Amino acid sequence: MYRLTSLMLLLLFALNSAAEPFGSTYQTPDARPVLIENVTILTAVDEDRIDNGYVYIRDGKVAAVGRMGEVFAMPMDTVDIVDGEGAWLTPGIIDVHSHLGNYPSPSYASHSDGNEATGPVTAEVWTEHSVWPQDPQFPLALAGGVTTLPILPGSANLVGGRGVTLKNVPGRSVMEMKYPGAPHGMKMACGENPKRVYGGAHAGTGNTNG
Repeated sequence: MYRLTSLMLLLLFALNSAAEPFGSTYQTPDARPVLIENVTILTAVDEDRIDNGYVYIRDGKVAAVGRMGEVFAMPMDTVDIVDGEGAWLTPGIIDVHSHLGNYPSPSYASHSDGNEATGPVTAEVWTEHSVWPQDPQFPLALAGGVTTLPILPGSANLVGGRGVTLKNVPGRSVMEMKYPGAPHGMKMACGENPKRVYGGAHAGTGNTNG
């Protein structure tokens, strides 16, 4: 058991520490600072709620959060102000299990590439090589508040391959969407999906995206 655990830890270390051959090229957009004021904020920390609050965004990051009337350093002459009266503001949603880009909608056979259904174990597959960045679902998800997505292979195989974490930003390539420094994970699926594909005398089509 000790040797098996050590080998598993070594494998995870190798996956996450090896040089990234297709590294992230994401760049923070060049934009003026933004102040969202007069907004109700749900911080997602201990059910904390800030009424009549503000959020100050600078260099693509949240620089300050508080209630209107509080004093903080901010050059007002270079800030775009958004009046959030009557609106609610929350942190971006992380979709912890996504297939966007691998199973586009509307569905196109040429872009439906979530499963490498050639055998029950395809650990060598990298799902980032199958992501279609122009999938219309990305902006649709962003409109619903989803800002980060770990994209996974489908569930046709017991071991489907390596996932990738993306920022939900427009990109011409998947590298422009890759979350810098995010670790990779290995997709496993046990149960009805791989049993349906490989449990009979002949393998199925593998069009399973769970």
